[in-house]
Amino acid sequence: MPVAESMHLYEIFSKYFENGKDAKAAVNAIETISETKISAMLRRLLTKDDKVDLIREMKSDKSELVEMIHSNKSELVEIIHSNKTELIEKIQSNKTELVAMIGRSKVETIFWIVGLGIVQIALILFSKSLT
Repeated sequence: MPVAESMHLYEIFSKYFENGKDAKAAVNAIETISETKISAMLRRLLTKDDKVDLIREMKSDKSELVEMIHSNKSELVEIIHSNKTELIEKIQSNKTELVAMIGRSKVETIFWIVGLGIVQIALILFSKSLT
């Protein structure tokens, strides 16, 4: 604690205690407690060297991560391309099958429509012949 503040506290306490000895003891106690708390806090704070070491370590980790990303990037691109090729082949085969199924369904539908038309005409002719 700066001397000026200690003197100011001493003056306040000497008026309060009406005794210089008790005022000095109170100021000393406050200074001791303050110094203890400050030193405890300083032990938890990072020093400049600690910060520099941390930054250096972070840069090292960053460069390692960038290298890992770049090395895995080409591998991932290859996997994606191979999967893309497989998917395109499957889509093409499924497309061919679906087009064939649609074609068969069209033929069957036309067959049934024509068949029903013929049955209707036959029924109309049959009903006219009965009357």
